[in-house]
Amino acid sequence: MNMGFFMQCSFKTAIAAIAFSSCLAAQAAPALPWDAEAELGILLTSGNTESESFNGRVAGFYTIEQWKYSGDIEALTVATSDADVPGSDVITSTERYAANAQIDRLLEDAHSLFIRGNYDDDRFSGFEYETGLVVGYGRQLINTDTNQLRLEIGPGYRVSEPEVGPTEDEAILATKVLFKHQFNPLASFEQSLEANIGEERNISQSTTALRAQFIERLAMKFAYNVRYNSDPATSDLGFLRRGTDRETTVSLVYSF
Repeated sequence: MNMGFFMQCSFKTAIAAIAFSSCLAAQAAPALPWDAEAELGILLTSGNTESESFNGRVAGFYTIEQWKYSGDIEALTVATSDADVPGSDVITSTERYAANAQIDRLLEDAHSLFIRGNYDDDRFSGFEYETGLVVGYGRQLINTDTNQLRLEIGPGYRVSEPEVGPTEDEAILATKVLFKHQFNPLASFEQSLEANIGEERNISQSTTALRAQFIERLAMKFAYNVRYNSDPATSDLGFLRRGTDRETTVSLVYSF
């Protein structure tokens, strides 16, 4: 592995995250546009099968002149008991933490250049972590009160640390499509499609969400997320992980 390049990628990712945090810290200045939201979902069930789930996310963006800083941090855990064994212990089956940060240089006519860094720690993916850096071009194809459509594309570099075997690093081509439809001031539909294509593995993700606002700053969000890995890793117990993960979440979103 090219350790120097990896350190450079990690450093740039950290800089992006620090820049995002610094911009949010300046939110007290009323003349500068910013937006943020916190999302929380908890589900507890009991009876024949016990289960516990938690999903949380904090996201925001900050725009100043020709620069836009954005990022998010999210966590998801799911624990269930064995339905065939009454009284069995609740065991964690999903545990994932992720962070993303992006800096956009806004150009004329809805064009932009960006640098994006990400870190993903999925405890049940067969990887200790995956991190990457992408530099690319973005375009806001549609920007109306009802519909918004954005496209991003660019080259990048991905580093993955499997539970078994050597560290993997490879160049990738990253694409991302973001679509939002506003039914009315209180209800919206959001769809994101993301693909990171590499020589060794292709990783893609689709997120579909419906949001309904019922109090001034509080909304209910229903989301369906699908992640696909063309070459899943082998776990430390010796079995192959599945290539597709599906998640359905219901959560409350507070905007501030």
